[in-house]
Amino acid sequence: MNVNGVKNAFRCLSEMTGVIIDTRYEELKAAYETKILHLQLQLAGVEKKFDQKFKKAIDKLLKRYHEMEKKMRETLNELHKERLAHSNVNIKLIVKYLESGQIHSAWDMFNVKSMEMSNNNTTAMVKQIIGKAFSANVQIKNVIKFTGGLKNNVDAMVHGIISVFNEAEKRQILDRDTVNLLFVTIEEAIKTCIDLEGTDSEESRLTLDEHTLDQLIVVNNKMEFLKYIHGQ
Repeated sequence: MNVNGVKNAFRCLSEMTGVIIDTRYEELKAAYETKILHLQLQLAGVEKKFDQKFKKAIDKLLKRYHEMEKKMRETLNELHKERLAHSNVNIKLIVKYLESGQIHSAWDMFNVKSMEMSNNNTTAMVKQIIGKAFSANVQIKNVIKFTGGLKNNVDAMVHGIISVFNEAEKRQILDRDTVNLLFVTIEEAIKTCIDLEGTDSEESRLTLDEHTLDQLIVVNNKMEFLKYIHGQ
């Protein structure tokens, strides 16, 4: 019997009165579909519970993270304040040394403290020293000698020399003796920079940026002009 014959036979059987059709397949299918739906609902419930539990765990971790971050920031702020206060004490002491002409003591303290700092913090420190020294009316020759003697830290020396010139120019105290001393100091600083140019040593390598070197050259040119004005 071919396929069409089978189909016709089933159709005839279904149309016969009193013939019992086997519905086990439909019943079993319905039962399976019901069970699958039940399992899907169970799975959805489990996933929801898992998501909620997982979300709670993440929220807990985030809360701990924010609490720790807050404590760390507070600690860092306190340390920064402590270091700033300590730095201010050192700066005041160095200025006192310069006031009394104890240049070597000022060098020693600066060199020790600069070893604990980055280049940026060191240059910031030397600028603060110079600013406070001028405000305290420290003899400018002491400030120039101190700045020019920072040969262990060329970055600080160059930034310091530029700051000394700017302060002296602003206060109009560039007399003949000051110009002579500052000019010699600048010439020595430029020579030091030239000697260090291209050095591979990590300790002595020149790390000044071009802008700072350009500033030093500008200051040097101004000093040459001032020497000319003073008839030298």
